[in-house]
Amino acid sequence: MQNSGSVSSSFTARGGGYIIPPGDKRTFGQVIEECAPVLPPDVLDRLRHFNRSRIEAVHKYLLGGTDYATLKQACDDSTGIDAAVYDFVIAKVGRPVASAQGQIGEFIVRRGTKPGTAPDRGGPG
Repeated sequence: MQNSGSVSSSFTARGGGYIIPPGDKRTFGQVIEECAPVLPPDVLDRLRHFNRSRIEAVHKYLLGGTDYATLKQACDDSTGIDAAVYDFVIAKVGRPVASAQGQIGEFIVRRGTKPGTAPDRGGPG
């Protein structure tokens, strides 16, 4: 099942396989805007806010124009955005596989795991 929405003419939902190549010179903001047509509006807004806050916080902090508390607030405001992007990728870009065998070079995740957590191994406990 494929979606007609595209990013850079090479991203198609459900297994389109768009990968940012090594050495890519685009900024994070440019990548966000390329993904804008396919991202859910709430995720897009959070990514845009995160990027603006990140740029302002880091640049001002390095130049002495802000303090650590403001930098920390920019980080706190982005809590959970990684999980929102992860959920989108799994739901809209990922494709189901029954086995990892033969999937060399593929990024395989177990549904239900979140970034930074160990997968459920189904054991006792």
